[in-house]
Amino acid sequence: MKTYKEITENRKYQDKLICDICKKESNGKYLGDWETENPDSYYDWQHDITIKHYYSYHYPYDGGGEGYDLEVDLCPDCFSQVLDFIKSKGAEVKYVHSEC
Repeated sequence: MKTYKEITENRKYQDKLICDICKKESNGKYLGDWETENPDSYYDWQHDITIKHYYSYHYPYDGGGEGYDLEVDLCPDCFSQVLDFIKSKGAEVKYVHSEC
């Protein structure tokens, strides 16, 4: 005989996307749809703009380790400003082709 136990799962899901710089909330049908201040903005098509940094360290004696993630979510207007800042410091910023 099979018996069953009812399980309640808790799941996290994203219900908002807020720019970490200007605190503007995305709008539209999809999370990450942004109204930009610049109607000719190249970044209007962007849905989620996240700058990520990850670092980890390993324990040589047991082969394990752990790491940390840093994520910054940006609207297209703030992302454009961040790119302008990076370029002003002399960095060459360019997109490279990738397959989706």
